[in-house]
Amino acid sequence: MVLRSRRPRATRPAFTLIELLVVIAIIAILIGLLLPAVQKVREAASRAKCTNNLKQIALAAHNYESANNVLPPGYLGDLPRGVPNGTAFTNGQWVCVMAYLLPYLEQENVYRQLNVNWDINQAGSIWVNDANTWTAAHTRIPGFICPSSDDPYTSVNVVSRSSTYAASAAATSGTVTWRTYSAAVEQGLGRTNYAGVIGRLGITGAPAVDIQEGIFSNRSKTTVNTILDGASNTFMFGETLGRSGTLPRNLALCWMSSGISPTTFGIPNPPTDWYNFSSLHPGVILFAMGDGSVRGVRAGGDTTVFRQIAAKQDGTVPNTSAVLLN
Repeated sequence: MVLRSRRPRATRPAFTLIELLVVIAIIAILIGLLLPAVQKVREAASRAKCTNNLKQIALAAHNYESANNVLPPGYLGDLPRGVPNGTAFTNGQWVCVMAYLLPYLEQENVYRQLNVNWDINQAGSIWVNDANTWTAAHTRIPGFICPSSDDPYTSVNVVSRSSTYAASAAATSGTVTWRTYSAAVEQGLGRTNYAGVIGRLGITGAPAVDIQEGIFSNRSKTTVNTILDGASNTFMFGETLGRSGTLPRNLALCWMSSGISPTTFGIPNPPTDWYNFSSLHPGVILFAMGDGSVRGVRAGGDTTVFRQIAAKQDGTVPNTSAVLLN
């Protein structure tokens, strides 16, 4: 019988339970430190993209003026323009400023499919009556969506048209009125997170309100030269979530017919309804000014000053530091 000696087995090194827990704790701490930095970088990139979107929209408006000697109208609402209590929604095309800008935003193919009466001096049939226009209005345009926003395409309802009115010519305030499409009708209408600034309430027929009319309003004919408060001092386009502060999303705006918003209700934080300018950028809402520059506005800032900056010729010199962040 041959005797064979056995070599002793070498023991394998391993973590003890305490060591493993320590390593896990260190990894968790590192992840906790890293995530905020990653989120800040991501938000910085989203804000830069949003800034560029607004700048391109503002430049498109200027290019439109260069070609047509006037800025596009805010929207084609009821005629006659500026009659108090004009809320019938009867003789307007209800096409808004964003649709006018399509050829100047490399969306010429979409624009050519829109069969509407673009004349700001004429009444017309609402755009939804044309099948080709309805189809084209479902186009998703990436430059109209803020990357920081929650997805506006999740909304079950879409604002189909909106307008403003005053109860009488002597009124000192007014109202926003709107209609919506339900989910069964609208489905994939193209959305927007950007809206033209109509000022306090646009044009209502009440002088005390209309003194703070913005660059865009119902059938407006603004030129840069008529922005008497200075283009660099006046809001042109702003961000909007197109919903209230609650989730799930209750409304969204479509670029074809609801891309305008008033400033009369200030900038509540969080937003209380779809017509508030709003964003998911932490503490700031971005606006394109009349000269094409983009400025940050403090969410929840002073309502009076906010209205003054939105007015194109009210003659005030507001303390912009109460609203503007940069």
